[in-house]
Amino acid sequence: MKITNIIGSPRSQGYGGSIEKALLGHLGHHGTKAKTFELNELAYRGCQACLTCKTTSDVCIARTALPRS
Repeated sequence: MKITNIIGSPRSQGYGGSIEKALLGHLGHHGTKAKTFELNELAYRGCQACLTCKTTSDVCIARTALPRS
């Protein structure tokens, strides 16, 4: 099983982070692979409504740290 873990808290070492580490540690013992994204450490923006994805390209052209699907 694969899990995508998204941390939205600016304090990833706080209470939520300790829960996340315990959960992923438990699931890791069962063969689960997890990919973690800490949103506070990424450079990203939401849609800027440029419409390039609808007119000249099939994907968003905004340069962000988020992976492309």
